[in-house]
Amino acid sequence: MFIQKGGNFIISKGNSKAVDSDKNVIVSDEMSYDKNTSIISALGNVVITTSSGTIRSDNAVFNSTTNILIMRKDEKRPEADVIYEGRKGFYSADKITFYNYENKRIVLEGDVRGKIQMEDLPE
Repeated sequence: MFIQKGGNFIISKGNSKAVDSDKNVIVSDEMSYDKNTSIISALGNVVITTSSGTIRSDNAVFNSTTNILIMRKDEKRPEADVIYEGRKGFYSADKITFYNYENKRIVLEGDVRGKIQMEDLPE
């Protein structure tokens, strides 16, 4: 781990992991955090695990102020395997953006592929 700019910029290399207050976990080969902009950047084998599912990409940028997560294709296309209110979905695209993750707004761009499965919830 490297700390730069008076502790405002942190870089972690090799098996990097970050956990937020909601227990969402980001794991990657390399991660950086800029305290001034509240931006986390993850590179290489990125896996994000939340209560709603798992997201995989070779890169991800998360702004914790705006709650926007952006993943773009580098070598592999980003994929999301999510569950929400009885719906299961698997999506892949050249770019996936999650806006305000709590509201479940997802925008997929470039060669979008996916599958949605809806189920009745148990009573």
